[in-house]
Amino acid sequence: MLTGFFDIGETGFEPATSWSRTKRTTKLRYSPSSAVNNNSTQFPILVNPINKMFAPYAIICHHNKQGAKMEIIQASQASFDPKPQMSYIFVEGFYPWIKHISKNKEKLVKVFTHMFELERFYLAVESQKIAAIAACTSGTTPVCLCRKDFVQVLGPVCGNISYLRLRRHMMHNSLPFNVSPKNGVIEFVATAPEFRKQGIGHTLLTHIIANLPHETYMLEVAETNTSAKRLYDRLGFKEFKRVAASKRSGAGAYIYMRLNAEPAKLHYSAALKL
Repeated sequence: MLTGFFDIGETGFEPATSWSRTKRTTKLRYSPSSAVNNNSTQFPILVNPINKMFAPYAIICHHNKQGAKMEIIQASQASFDPKPQMSYIFVEGFYPWIKHISKNKEKLVKVFTHMFELERFYLAVESQKIAAIAACTSGTTPVCLCRKDFVQVLGPVCGNISYLRLRRHMMHNSLPFNVSPKNGVIEFVATAPEFRKQGIGHTLLTHIIANLPHETYMLEVAETNTSAKRLYDRLGFKEFKRVAASKRSGAGAYIYMRLNAEPAKLHYSAALKL
């Protein structure tokens, strides 16, 4: 299980005069008067009032400076092949923990391109350019590593060894607690470098929490990933378990956190006065 780096941000948005359902989207309008910081370049908490199940719908918000549109969608709903971009963002976000495979990022992107189960990932997208990714499941793995890719890119020896090592960690439920269908497990959270420090990761996670039907959300974060830990703290996650990590992992320890979804959903809904 992996959770990645993303950034914190707040801004002020309010619902448009009427909610519309055009091409499976819900529109929001930026309101400078309601902004926390009118000079920010960050994105808001969003809630879909039409369908709390999220999957078929996208949310569009407007960037408060450049006016660019940002959609939050399920990866399987993308109108383009999202996997290459998702792999690039994954490699950039998790590089400190996967560079032992190869220090060549281009090779790593090729290795991981085909691993994503698109029905389990959610994306923040601007004009077919993915800004952030996150997976949410009920304990099932959101990725499936391709051994052939490892061997082709890294060679038979390094490829097979790397595949077996990562497969044990990424494709099997290594969580030190039981997960029920009522629980949502958040994993593989990362923001593209060019979109960091705009609050997009924050927006993506809050939207997942507000719209998926889970009663509790849980995640794992490395002790050394202080930026992600701060964000989880601000989202309301509380630590409930800590497990020592191997020195090789560079994680220090694995911290397990959870969030009661119902108060969070009410908070995010109230933010939009729904």
